Amino acid sequence: MGILGTLILIFLLIHLRGFWYELKFGEVPIASYDGVSYKDSFAIVSAAFQNVFYVIFYVVSMGFLAFHLSHGFSSAFQTLGINHKKYTPFIKKLGLAFAIIVPALFALIPIVMLIQGS
Repeated sequence: MGILGTLILIFLLIHLRGFWYELKFGEVPIASYDGVSYKDSFAIVSAAFQNVFYVIFYVVSMGFLAFHLSHGFSSAFQTLGINHKKYTPFIKKLGLAFAIIVPALFALIPIVMLIQGS
């Protein structure tokens, strides 16, 4: 868990640098909608997800997140004292489903954007 947590922290720092920091402090294209100008966050995301190496990094990081969540979900219930032979198997299955579905859907976003060439 320590190694996975560290890898996820590295991903978060790179992710925040690439998106949040760029949106707040970078040279971002301006979009206009109904006469109001906005920083075009889609342009940042689209540009990032056209880089195949960033997409691979993102998808692999979601794999790390899946492993981390698979342990953390059921472990959180155990920490809270919700550990019973009747409920624990269900909690573990629910946690595994959560750990697979959520990162898989997040990993799907850059894959689809790379394929579509947005």
